[in-house]
Amino acid sequence: MNMFLLSAVAFLFAIGVLVAVHEWGHYIVARVSGVKVLRFSIGFGKPLWMRRSGEDQTEYCVAAIPLGGYGVQPILGDIQPESIAARAGLQKQDRIVEIGGKVVATWEGAIFQLLDKMLADGDIEIGVARVDGSYETVYLDVAGQVNQLTEPGKLFSGLGFSQWSPSVEPVIGEILPDGSAASAGLLAGDRIISVGDQAVTNWTQWVELIQGSPGQVLDLRIEREGLAQNLRLPVAALEQADGAVIGRIGAAPFVPEGIYDEYLAEQRYGLLQSLPVALEKTWSMSVLTVKMVGSILLGDVSVKNISGPINIAQYAGYSASVGLSAFLNFLAVVSLSLGILNLLPIPVLDGGQVVYQLLEGLKGSPLSMRTQMIGQQIGVILLVLLMGFAFYNDLSSVFS
Repeated sequence: MNMFLLSAVAFLFAIGVLVAVHEWGHYIVARVSGVKVLRFSIGFGKPLWMRRSGEDQTEYCVAAIPLGGYGVQPILGDIQPESIAARAGLQKQDRIVEIGGKVVATWEGAIFQLLDKMLADGDIEIGVARVDGSYETVYLDVAGQVNQLTEPGKLFSGLGFSQWSPSVEPVIGEILPDGSAASAGLLAGDRIISVGDQAVTNWTQWVELIQGSPGQVLDLRIEREGLAQNLRLPVAALEQADGAVIGRIGAAPFVPEGIYDEYLAEQRYGLLQSLPVALEKTWSMSVLTVKMVGSILLGDVSVKNISGPINIAQYAGYSASVGLSAFLNFLAVVSLSLGILNLLPIPVLDGGQVVYQLLEGLKGSPLSMRTQMIGQQIGVILLVLLMGFAFYNDLSSVFS
């Protein structure tokens, strides 16, 4: 299944689950409150499946238009000179243990804590375990740089570090049929010994050599089935969105099975233990989402974080390709985001209806139909503007 089809299927499934849970919330509250429910439908338009049930003969239907795990340990890779991380004193292979006094065990937890503390203060306190076993506390100074750092994909590069990963040997694992590696005769299993006079010791070095040689023909020394031989490799030139040109040959590395196992942190909770952990994580993610929305409105956080259905579909496909745990985590994040968005005090959203009810309670009588219609029109305009901006961000992301 290609990535486009996987993204589409994962997106439709995700939206179906989220819509079902959301509408079930309305349904159950209505039933508990004594309100008769005539129809409970997932989606709009022509019913694909329907049945009647219960004392009220409620119609249940599905319509055609559906509107514990493992985490990688937060170990730092290369530190960029003169970066925020370098000035703070962070070092390669430091393992992040605490951020702002809160213990973190995975990159996911570290990212959420970094964002949370970034929105609260100009200095972020980080506790790290060094390679030699010592413990150090450092401070990242992000004052005045939050907007740039919160652009999608800019957090690590903006702070000046990368995720550490074990060294992979320069052995070809896969050859793409339409790449220059295939046309030059490279095969899966070939080990790169040298490029010209320069020895190649790991895959990262090999990638840097290729990317830095667009349009060139490289003299390779390779090892194939125990025998050394020479090979001439033309490097294709690939222009990126920012105008930079890099080399590409169409080859992937051989990654030994289990190479990352020792760098994974297992998080496992019993049935009773998991409930408070889930509630705490749901609360903290909800608070962070509200902070991010507020900071976007104030201009402190990049507006590029507003995503629409295209980006959501892409992330659905990516998370589904990683595994069930990642996809379920994606569903949880999107569910929280949609819930918070739906509670914004905008007419036509549930939050707008709450505002109507509060105003009617203060007034002591229902709002006039004219007032409600004006509110609905304002709400529609705001939603159209928001959706238009989200689509703009989506398309900008796709074409860049």
